[in-house]
Amino acid sequence: MRLLIEDWSQKNLTENAVDLMEEAVMCYKVGAYRSAYLMSYLAFKTTIRERVLNASKPDGIEDRCWKDQILAPLDNDNKWEETLNNIVFATNEGKGVGAVFKYTNPERIKNRYEYWKNIRNSCAHAKDEHITSSTVEQFWNYMQDDLPVFYVLGGKQYLLDKLCRDYKYFQTVGKEELQKTLKDISIVYKRDIAECFSSFCDKISMCLQLNDRNIEFWQVILSGSNEIILKGFLDFYCSLKDAALFVEWYQHFPQFFNLTISRHKEMIQETLAPYLETPRINCEEDAFWQLLVKILKFGGKLIDIDKVTTDYYKLKMIRNMNLNEEDIEVLHKYKVFQKFLLNAGEKFFKNDSESHSSYYSYWTDTEDADIELCFKYVEWDISVIERLNIAISGLESNCEKRFEPHSVENGKTRKAIYKKIIYQYRNNIENTILNNQKDIGEYKFISDLLD
Repeated sequence: MRLLIEDWSQKNLTENAVDLMEEAVMCYKVGAYRSAYLMSYLAFKTTIRERVLNASKPDGIEDRCWKDQILAPLDNDNKWEETLNNIVFATNEGKGVGAVFKYTNPERIKNRYEYWKNIRNSCAHAKDEHITSSTVEQFWNYMQDDLPVFYVLGGKQYLLDKLCRDYKYFQTVGKEELQKTLKDISIVYKRDIAECFSSFCDKISMCLQLNDRNIEFWQVILSGSNEIILKGFLDFYCSLKDAALFVEWYQHFPQFFNLTISRHKEMIQETLAPYLETPRINCEEDAFWQLLVKILKFGGKLIDIDKVTTDYYKLKMIRNMNLNEEDIEVLHKYKVFQKFLLNAGEKFFKNDSESHSSYYSYWTDTEDADIELCFKYVEWDISVIERLNIAISGLESNCEKRFEPHSVENGKTRKAIYKKIIYQYRNNIENTILNNQKDIGEYKFISDLLD
């Protein structure tokens, strides 16, 4: 049976120490508790040793002291244990070897370390002293409680600086080094990982703006290989409530929507929906449609479709819509295209000469091509047909009174596009009228164009 300490060791110990813990567990399982304790103790101290050897020099320690009194003896197999003990007990003296670690509760940390060091000595030399399974298990508990304390500079500040260096030099240090740093951060920061990323972004401005140099760095965070880190980062990111930034990330990382919403469902209603409801948002067309579909799949009440569909700028995004049939059916369910047609496209149904002049002017955004595309996807029902019939009626009446050449030409253009749409979707129109138990003759102006 696999023990919990085995899983913990894989996540929290250095590579060499993991090998030692595997031996310790094997000894424990066969009842060799002295050997199990000694190997566990060695794994504990090996992890601390390697953390120091791999750390950058703290500012409070002189170069010569760091090299000669700390690194050199720790790298010596005959001196490292004694040196490590000296460093642990000298901590909080503020200089030299006493500046390597920082404890929030020095006496407690030192007393506990001393206690288990004495148990180790008894285990190795006092053959009559009882070392039982309980002794080993209690030491494993101690390891899990106190190992996060033994980082250079107390852990948090050191690891924050290390994360900044990994970001700055990611192309040099690479993915594996970043993963090691993230592993240590998950151990030290525990429930405060969001705090770590907040401090990180304060120290490195614009780091959340994605570019070719940092996208691989963030991909490591989002990969989920370290679940604790991912959850903490998502907590931080969602706290920003920055919809425009979210959309940018979504465009680069399609999994980002599901990741954030699985952690913070309220983000849809609190941040994303209001953003999509805002006129003229800065968003790529495909990202807009994808996000709209995803939100509607969660629930139509989370977003005000009428607000979304009053913006002609969004209607124009239909030109670059790239959705599969299932996604389009979701939009049909909430009559999105119909609402775009009747709300954002309302000028297409206004047929006085002044409206035509504005609609067909050189400086306007409105184009018949956008409306034609909307009709391609529209959910045909009797309200669309009635709106078309009324519009054609108004056009016929208004055009009879026109004399100015430009105005007359606009009227002909509008009549031509109406006729094109009616002929193109003749079957939709006739089937909709039939399904509503009505007669085509009730829609005289559509009928006249068909004839």
